[in-house]
Amino acid sequence: MISLDVSASKEFGKSCFILGNGPSLDLITTAQFNQMDMTIGMNRSYYKTLSTYYCIVRNVQFLRDILDLQWIHCMSTIFYLGLRGYMFAGMPKEAILATGGKIDTRNFVFVEPTENVSWFLDEGHKVSNTGEFAIYVALWLGFKYIYLLGYDCNGVEGHFKNGITKGQWSQDRIQDRTAEAKHYNEVLGLQITSANTYEAEIYNCNPKSAISCWPYISVEEALER
Repeated sequence: MISLDVSASKEFGKSCFILGNGPSLDLITTAQFNQMDMTIGMNRSYYKTLSTYYCIVRNVQFLRDILDLQWIHCMSTIFYLGLRGYMFAGMPKEAILATGGKIDTRNFVFVEPTENVSWFLDEGHKVSNTGEFAIYVALWLGFKYIYLLGYDCNGVEGHFKNGITKGQWSQDRIQDRTAEAKHYNEVLGLQITSANTYEAEIYNCNPKSAISCWPYISVEEALER
């Protein structure tokens, strides 16, 4: 297990790309992924590229994600938001048996839900999704330039082609993504800005993204910086 304090400001002044799960991730080429020195992944972004860091907010998918990561021998540092003693709570029995009841956590940074407010935020704030958590991780690590990939939330069905969702999303799921974009634009953007103690610059690399609280920059321009 890696200490959260040890990780603070580790990447001060550097650039990173955060990989979301929107369909626009399919527009990024392998050559472009290979040019990204530092990346922060989440959910099944490892189907696109292995990341320097990886973020998990405990949910019904997290155990599968960890198993897949460890199966492909991913040595990324994994930031895990959840209680360490309850990693298996509520997980399907067959999934637990597949791990032998044990997960290798040597490359984990555990962030207790009751402690994450002490990073940057006012008491009582709860991280609402993995995309938000990944941005806080980037700020905590001290990155100066943060580029968001696959942060779409624009009502397009599904994830990128190797993502969790196959086929089309239901109308309810599309509405969820629309509400998530509104939450970013009206609430999370301001909270993240106030948490930005290092004055990092955050950019959205999808011109069609419904998340408009950060300025747009093309992937090509970001890579040339």
